[in-house]
Amino acid sequence: MLCAFDIDGTISSNPYEFSGLMTALHAAGHVVVVISGHDAPEVTQDDWNRKAKFLASLGCAENWDTLVVLPDAGSLAELKAQWLSDNGATCFFDNNVKNIKAANAAGINLCLVPWASKVK
Repeated sequence: MLCAFDIDGTISSNPYEFSGLMTALHAAGHVVVVISGHDAPEVTQDDWNRKAKFLASLGCAENWDTLVVLPDAGSLAELKAQWLSDNGATCFFDNNVKNIKAANAAGINLCLVPWASKVK
């Protein structure tokens, strides 16, 4: 199973709980991906490093397999959905309802919104 998690507003809203969930999934042999947007048209290695450092500051340094940082090149929701679909994601956690709807429309059937951090 490939499980994907958004950072900003999702993992960052409940880092302890998400760290535990990600660790458990990883330990059970599932692939854990962190997928996030970046507010520029290109993503540099420094941008990726900042996201990785932010994850580590949240207690999520070693419980994921891949960190995907997508550029702001149009619709982030569509970019996330495309990446998830292309890579066979099974489940997706994101606080943005638009991202969840796009992922679900792309065939990701288990899409979850942490209610307390929901963004319409």
